[in-house]
Amino acid sequence: MPAELQQVPGSNVERNKHYDQIAYLQRLAHMAPSGKAGVLDFYECVYRLADEDLYAPERTNRPGRSFKDWRTYRMSDHLPMWIEFRIDDADAYLATL
Repeated sequence: MPAELQQVPGSNVERNKHYDQIAYLQRLAHMAPSGKAGVLDFYECVYRLADEDLYAPERTNRPGRSFKDWRTYRMSDHLPMWIEFRIDDADAYLATL
């Protein structure tokens, strides 16, 4: 796991576990992590806890299941991770010409 992601909250919905990882094969001559990485918490925009009442009509076929649990079946219980890379192969490419 890139060092940058070890400092980021987890990628599960509760943000307390690191189930997922980002792996990459360093093929570019100058590819390196920029130090910027994170987790995209889409539940800040969709199926927000503050909007639970709006989704009540959709949840009638799943009585007893909490809203937090129900929404993970609509989206996911894993949040997307991202990492930024610096890539600059211009000098290496020009040297081959």
